[in-house]
Amino acid sequence: MTAMLAHSQLAILKTMQPLIRTTFLTALACGILSACTEAPSWQKLLASKIKEHYPSYDVQATPDGALKVFRPNLPDARVNVEEIAQLCQRGSKDCNYATDLMLLHLQSR
Repeated sequence: MTAMLAHSQLAILKTMQPLIRTTFLTALACGILSACTEAPSWQKLLASKIKEHYPSYDVQATPDGALKVFRPNLPDARVNVEEIAQLCQRGSKDCNYATDLMLLHLQSR
């Protein structure tokens, strides 16, 4: 009796295997997508741009929406994120100008 029960449970498990696999893959895909759907903030975008150009700089977001940039052998700098974001919303030309200007400012005293 127990052998028949174990055999029938095994048959049910084998039948459900594709469903279990599909459910697992769907849950995995949803988890990956939800991790990628966080909307990027201007702070994060500009901080990554700074780190890309100046890897030795440390960038921290401030509660007021700005960025504080710690530069080795230079005074700390503050980046007004809102001002750059407004220029970026006007178009790519203005955005490139604003970010290039920001990077130049961070390079000097």
